[in-house]
Amino acid sequence: ALLRILHDVILPILTNTRQLHGQIDMTLVSLASDYLYVPMHIMD
Repeated sequence: ALLRILHDVILPILTNTRQLHGQIDMTLVSLASDYLYVPMHIMD
């Protein structure tokens, strides 16, 4: 019974974190491109 409860709790958490991870990755990518964009302009 305990395993069943753990399974029911962990699975939604994993799927949620996977969705969050996708959003975080997108944010990190856009932030990284912004940070790379700025020094290039400063160097010109």
